[in-house]
Amino acid sequence: MLVDFSSLVQGARRRPGSVAEALAQGHGFCCLFRQPTGPTAWLAPVYPLVVAAFFKLFGTFALASFYSVVLSNCVFSSLATIPLFYAGKRIGGPTVGAIAAWVWAIFPSGIILPFAWIWDTSLSALLAAALLWTTFRLRESSRQRDFAFYGGLWGFSLLTN
Repeated sequence: MLVDFSSLVQGARRRPGSVAEALAQGHGFCCLFRQPTGPTAWLAPVYPLVVAAFFKLFGTFALASFYSVVLSNCVFSSLATIPLFYAGKRIGGPTVGAIAAWVWAIFPSGIILPFAWIWDTSLSALLAAALLWTTFRLRESSRQRDFAFYGGLWGFSLLTN
């Protein structure tokens, strides 16, 4: 089966891609509709900044940028299995942890979305799983550093989605 990559790259021109393009070109966090509409608050800033970094490295809406963003989405989705395993292990033992990780690994959304949709879904799944795992670990800690890290992780997660 042949895939028309030009249509995939065109699909990336949706909202995060438009803001990332404006960021990469130095126009700021704007241009949601590929028009100079001024600053936007429709998107959280982290993911468009990630895409803008790839645009700066490989070119705006270039095929190499598309591959890089898709690969990063796949890595985010794959990494989500680690905190899912440890959270499941904490809840119900190593078998539950393994089942949780494998369910995510074969879950269609974890497989299809990183490639088919240039959006923050995979990064958000990773951060949500990390928050769950960190919440369980924080219960045993009394160090202020751990609580500060936890607050920072929440802040970063909320700025992602």
